[in-house]
Amino acid sequence: MKSYIDELDRNIFNFVEYEGYDDRYPSLSMQAFSSDFYDEIRHASRRLFQIFCKAAKVFQMAPDDFARNMDM
Repeated sequence: MKSYIDELDRNIFNFVEYEGYDDRYPSLSMQAFSSDFYDEIRHASRRLFQIFCKAAKVFQMAPDDFARNMDM
């Protein structure tokens, strides 16, 4: 069965293709970003992880009816 990936020009898009795996994908990104952008994404990811850790601690230490009171 052909997919969109079969229609791509292999001279433009290299593929990551492993024997025994059905899934393939282009190995090149269509868009390049500056290192500042990636730094900003890493910083945001780090902060979100810290926030989720704090939220998880609150849920772990909450009484049993906490979720029921929050309509969860």
